[in-house]
Amino acid sequence: MLTRRTLVPAVLGIGLVFPAAARGVIVPVFILAGQSNMDGRGHTSDIAGIRPALNVTQSAPGDSVQISYDGYQSSGTFAWMAPGNSGGAEGAGGANEFGCELSLGQDLAKNNFPTQTVYLIKVSMGGTTLAGDWKPGTGANYLTGCGSDWATLVNYSNAALTAITAAGNTPVIKGILWHQGESDGQSLTNAQNYDAHLRTFLTDVRDVFHAYTVPDMPFFVGSMGNITNGSYPYDNTYIYNAEKSVSVSLGSIGGVNYTQDVNVTYDPSGYNPVANTYFVNFNDLVNDGLHFNSASYVTMGDRFAATYALVATPEPGTLVLLGIGGVLVPLLRRKQNQSHI
Repeated sequence: MLTRRTLVPAVLGIGLVFPAAARGVIVPVFILAGQSNMDGRGHTSDIAGIRPALNVTQSAPGDSVQISYDGYQSSGTFAWMAPGNSGGAEGAGGANEFGCELSLGQDLAKNNFPTQTVYLIKVSMGGTTLAGDWKPGTGANYLTGCGSDWATLVNYSNAALTAITAAGNTPVIKGILWHQGESDGQSLTNAQNYDAHLRTFLTDVRDVFHAYTVPDMPFFVGSMGNITNGSYPYDNTYIYNAEKSVSVSLGSIGGVNYTQDVNVTYDPSGYNPVANTYFVNFNDLVNDGLHFNSASYVTMGDRFAATYALVATPEPGTLVLLGIGGVLVPLLRRKQNQSHI
């Protein structure tokens, strides 16, 4: 029996078959959320020496990326991706900082959506906890009694999605990217409960945005770096392991083989991944004890994009128009899920 949660994506799927006639131009959307390492502490002055191709405004065909960032743009507005308008406003570099979004957006635009504009919605804030700031509440959109950053994530993202629709497009969330947990690693209680909190967050955020997603919309969990700052004693153990326990490992490209992870001992008996949730490993990236350096943020975006490419399936609308969607889509997804578990 179709429930409200299954009916809306099903209807959206029908719209995907004949987008021009029924729903306007379909555009890919990715939501980025988390704390300071998602916010970004890389310096834009370093970009030219790391990857000159990122030191541009990403508005050209084949490199077309728009971003709505709650630390820079006003709610519901987008700007062309460019160094300095997308990250780290609270850091030492102010608006001259950046995060993973520069390389992520360009990778997605060039490799996955070369004929479309990629839309990124970024909601991030340093020094925040999943146990408190990002905690879903109850009621509609889980906004009753929620954490302040959960409210921002829901309200800001909905405003941005509404703006895309008002411009005559149909936004489809292709993935949600999450990098957070450092602050929860300051408290043993928060760290021990991070696994349970993350599972709740995953379930509720998918429920909130289900009308904008297609079935099997992936969620990507970026791991902690190798944190040596003594103020965060539980990040390399409880938080890192919790991130792995909810996720499917994808191996060498951005993921990690659990049995060969020499940095952290992991107990496979506790492995119980949430469907279509994927682990992206950043444990080897260079940091200052807590925050990644500029080159690592570029690699971070590359790995998120590469992991998305591994799990992305052909568009249902395209397959249906070819007359094979009804048979091939379930088979593709079944094979995908079996191969990654």
